[in-house]
Amino acid sequence: MTKTDIIKIYKAFNHFGKEENMHFEIVSPGEVMYYFEIQEKHLSTPMAAHGGAIAGFMDAILGVTGLSYTVE
Repeated sequence: MTKTDIIKIYKAFNHFGKEENMHFEIVSPGEVMYYFEIQEKHLSTPMAAHGGAIAGFMDAILGVTGLSYTVE
């Protein structure tokens, strides 16, 4: 298994990211561009995202940033 395979496995099994339509791109080890569009289902008020949605996104960012160090 190559280091890049770890990222492929992560993408295949990251059901939370798929459900929330999250996408990322590894720029370099430790540098990740992660995208997440706040939708109505993520709101706690008409003008603010729920903290849980933001916390889940931050968890995803930190996890992928750590995995980015495994890329060859």
